[in-house]
Amino acid sequence: MQEDEQESENIAKFLHNTIRKMQEESLEEGAINAKKRVLLRQMELKYGITENEKNRIRSAESSWMLDLALEDVVRDVEKRDLLNRVH
Repeated sequence: MQEDEQESENIAKFLHNTIRKMQEESLEEGAINAKKRVLLRQMELKYGITENEKNRIRSAESSWMLDLALEDVVRDVEKRDLLNRVH
Protein backbone atom coordinates (compact mmCIF):
# COMPACT_ATOMS: atom_id res chain seq x y z
CA MET A 1 0.00 0.00 0.00
CA GLN A 2 2.82 2.40 0.81
CA GLU A 3 4.27 1.93 -2.67
CA ASP A 4 0.89 2.85 -4.18
CA GLU A 5 0.77 6.03 -2.10
CA GLN A 6 4.29 6.97 -3.19
CA GLU A 7 3.43 6.31 -6.82
CA SER A 8 0.27 8.41 -6.51
CA GLU A 9 2.26 11.23 -4.93
CA ASN A 10 4.84 11.07 -7.73
CA ILE A 11 2.11 11.19 -10.36
CA ALA A 12 0.46 14.15 -8.62
CA LYS A 13 3.78 16.04 -8.51
CA PHE A 14 4.44 15.25 -12.16
CA LEU A 15 0.98 16.47 -13.19
CA HIS A 16 1.33 19.62 -11.08
CA ASN A 17 4.71 20.45 -12.63
CA THR A 18 3.45 19.70 -16.13
CA ILE A 19 0.41 21.94 -15.70
CA ARG A 20 2.53 24.76 -14.26
CA LYS A 21 4.98 24.52 -17.16
CA MET A 22 2.14 24.57 -19.70
CA GLN A 23 0.66 27.64 -18.03
CA GLU A 24 4.01 29.44 -18.13
CA GLU A 25 4.47 28.55 -21.80
CA SER A 26 0.96 29.74 -22.56
CA LEU A 27 1.60 33.09 -20.86
CA GLU A 28 4.86 33.54 -22.76
CA GLU A 29 3.18 32.64 -26.04
CA GLY A 30 0.41 35.15 -25.29
CA ALA A 31 2.97 37.87 -24.60
CA ILE A 32 4.79 37.14 -27.85
CA ASN A 33 1.55 37.24 -29.82
CA ALA A 34 0.62 40.57 -28.22
CA LYS A 35 4.02 42.02 -29.20
CA LYS A 36 3.52 40.78 -32.75
CA ARG A 37 0.11 42.48 -32.95
CA VAL A 38 1.51 45.79 -31.68
CA LEU A 39 4.50 45.62 -34.01
CA LEU A 40 2.28 44.82 -36.99
CA ARG A 41 0.04 47.77 -36.20
CA GLN A 42 2.93 50.18 -35.65
CA MET A 43 4.67 49.15 -38.84
CA GLU A 44 1.47 49.32 -40.85
CA LEU A 45 0.86 52.86 -39.64
CA LYS A 46 4.44 54.05 -40.03
CA TYR A 47 5.74 52.27 -43.11
CA GLY A 48 2.94 50.32 -44.72
CA ILE A 49 3.83 46.64 -45.02
CA THR A 50 3.17 43.86 -47.48
CA GLU A 51 1.54 40.54 -46.67
CA ASN A 52 4.97 38.88 -46.96
CA GLU A 53 6.39 41.33 -44.40
CA LYS A 54 3.44 40.67 -42.11
CA ASN A 55 4.12 36.94 -42.35
CA ARG A 56 7.77 37.51 -41.42
CA ILE A 57 6.66 39.30 -38.25
CA ARG A 58 4.04 36.65 -37.48
CA SER A 59 6.71 33.95 -37.71
CA ALA A 60 8.97 35.66 -35.15
CA GLU A 61 9.55 33.57 -32.04
CA SER A 62 11.91 35.63 -29.89
CA SER A 63 10.28 37.90 -27.32
CA TRP A 64 13.57 39.73 -26.90
CA MET A 65 13.91 40.44 -30.63
CA LEU A 66 10.31 41.63 -30.81
CA ASP A 67 11.04 44.04 -27.95
CA LEU A 68 14.00 45.42 -29.87
CA ALA A 69 11.93 45.74 -33.04
CA LEU A 70 9.22 47.65 -31.14
CA GLU A 71 11.91 50.05 -29.91
CA ASP A 72 13.29 50.34 -33.44
CA VAL A 73 9.96 51.63 -34.73
CA VAL A 74 10.19 54.52 -32.29
CA ARG A 75 13.86 55.11 -33.12
CA ASP A 76 13.08 55.54 -36.82
CA VAL A 77 15.08 52.51 -37.92
CA GLU A 78 14.67 51.64 -41.60
CA LYS A 79 11.91 49.13 -42.31
CA ARG A 80 14.35 46.70 -43.97
CA ASP A 81 16.62 46.65 -40.90
CA LEU A 82 13.68 46.26 -38.56
CA LEU A 83 12.33 43.29 -40.52
CA ASN A 84 15.77 41.68 -40.52
CA ARG A 85 15.81 41.93 -36.73
CA VAL A 86 12.64 39.90 -36.23
CA HIS A 87 13.35 37.19 -38.80
